[in-house]
Amino acid sequence: GANNAKLKIHINHKENSVEVIDNGCGFEEAEFKAFLAPSISFKSGGETRGNKGVGVTYIAYGFNELTIRTKNDFFAYEGVMRRGREWIEDQAGTVSRPMIEPAKTKSDVFDELDQGTSFKISFSGNHVRPSSLSWYKAKTAEQWLYMLLVKTPLGSINLPDCSATKIEFDLKVVDEKGNATRVDCL
Repeated sequence: GANNAKLKIHINHKENSVEVIDNGCGFEEAEFKAFLAPSISFKSGGETRGNKGVGVTYIAYGFNELTIRTKNDFFAYEGVMRRGREWIEDQAGTVSRPMIEPAKTKSDVFDELDQGTSFKISFSGNHVRPSSLSWYKAKTAEQWLYMLLVKTPLGSINLPDCSATKIEFDLKVVDEKGNATRVDCL
């Protein structure tokens, strides 16, 4: 449908996870496969920068558990990739290259969408910083909102004409005890 672009951000201290869901056009199958098997080397110098899809690839190989979901009229897939960061950091060659496997979990927010994409990062395993989201000392949606606006592109994305865009997003934060707080940003 003609939905406005919107992000949903779920930060869960109990799960030690962050999920970002958008209602965009999702991946095409070829794009999805390219993202999972990038034809770039992480070991070379600066030549990999600026390649299409590199940002998403760095997410995949920056963490040890990434759940990705995408759907549109042409393609749908929900999968989990494990130990990506451990594979990148592995000097001894003992960690096998991560493969994506079908996700066994569900995302209620993603399920509600007609189309879109979800990335869920679980902060676990070796080499992942922060090892716990509680390190940030932010417990509520209001506190996380301040950090996200200051530290991420949510605060302002500059388009070629240099105007700041307003990104619509919902922020939900679940603390260690399971209490949820929310902020809607229009």
